[in-house]
Amino acid sequence: MHVVRTLRAVAIGAALLGAAVPVGASATAKPRPVVLGGTVTVIGTSPYVREVVLPRPVTVSVRDWNSTVTVMAWRGRYAGFVLQPEDPHVAGALMSIQPGYCPTVGCTPPSWAFHGGQGCVCGVASDNTTTATLPAGRYRLFLIADGAGVGVTFHLPGLHGATVVRSGSRAAVSVDAPAPSQLWPSYTGGFGGNLYSAGVSHTSSARGGAYFLLGWKVFVGAPKSANAVGPCMWRGPAGGVTVAYQYPCDAASASPAGIAGQVEAGTATGPGGALAQYATFYEAFGLHQGGPISAGGYVDTESPATEAHTLALWVDFA
Repeated sequence: MHVVRTLRAVAIGAALLGAAVPVGASATAKPRPVVLGGTVTVIGTSPYVREVVLPRPVTVSVRDWNSTVTVMAWRGRYAGFVLQPEDPHVAGALMSIQPGYCPTVGCTPPSWAFHGGQGCVCGVASDNTTTATLPAGRYRLFLIADGAGVGVTFHLPGLHGATVVRSGSRAAVSVDAPAPSQLWPSYTGGFGGNLYSAGVSHTSSARGGAYFLLGWKVFVGAPKSANAVGPCMWRGPAGGVTVAYQYPCDAASASPAGIAGQVEAGTATGPGGALAQYATFYEAFGLHQGGPISAGGYVDTESPATEAHTLALWVDFA
């Protein structure tokens, strides 16, 4: 399952959330489980996983989930958390992840990037479309950090008190930055192709995991152009197909192309800085089953690119 978000023609601004919390997060011995309270804060500078306990069932709002989560991070490709049941017979997870729209470890997001967690109540048992219930029991709490301070706060209705988690065990969290599988026409004169796609194959444990797929492009040209963007995902390896991540993707996962708008990048290029730059993107996130999976996508613009990137975040429930 996945949730897709693209930049629509009408841009929605978002302010950068508060300063990062520069607290390290690593441990050699497995720490004792933490009993979660109603307000949970997770902090650190690198990924970790901590065993936690829900003392009683918790019902969360599906529609309001993202508005109850705060992700604070000044730098890094990704920041956020995943809360996943330890019992393999209990499905689903809570997640909220903030992409940085920058391509290297600990990088600084560009000024045009949207900030704030994007996530879901993914596959959690629910009898309607407004609420979902997490059963009492043991869970794994993953912090997503990328070489810079991250602070995440979320709320669990019905529980009392506050919990702060600062450390845990090494987590199976990774980021892939695949090279373009299609970039046409080729780079000439400092500009890239109008068509761009990239993707990667990943293999997880039998428990599966969570992912966040992000593709974005910075390009030149007049504003208000129509940009075709979208993810391509399927179970199994890509099989060496070089254009598998371009529309219409793999035949088994074909979906309509998304039409995305753009925002001003606040930068210029070309002779004398005469060419304004713009940015557009897509996001897809959710849970995936165990075994091999291929994920990527395309960002096709009417104007040539000055840069284009694809990032795939994997959180394996090993």
